[in-house]
Amino acid sequence: MKISRGEVSNLWRSYLQRPAGVAREGDRPRQDDKAAARGDTLTLSPQAQEIQRLRQALARVPEVREERVRELTAAVATGAYQVSPEAVAAQMLRRMLGDRLV
Repeated sequence: MKISRGEVSNLWRSYLQRPAGVAREGDRPRQDDKAAARGDTLTLSPQAQEIQRLRQALARVPEVREERVRELTAAVATGAYQVSPEAVAAQMLRRMLGDRLV
C-alpha cells in the first residue's frame, strides 16, 4: 500500500489537534510540585523515537521529485510516454481499497 505525504500529514494533524483535556495514550498524571521543582524531564518511548525519526526523514523528502518530472516531461515531448489503461485502473482500485481500510 502506498501512503502519500498528504495522508501522513492528515494523520499527524488529527493526532496533534486533540481537544484540551483529552489525554493521549501514554500520558501520565502530573507529579507533585517537589518533582516539578527539580526540572522537567522527557523520556520518549521507542515507538515515539521511531515516529520522530520517520517524521524527520519525511521532512527531507522533496515535495516534488524534480528528476521524475524532467523524465516525464521529456517523454511526453517526444511522444514516448505511454499510459496503460489497465495499470491506471488497477492503481485506482488499490488506492480506493486502501483508503477504505484506513
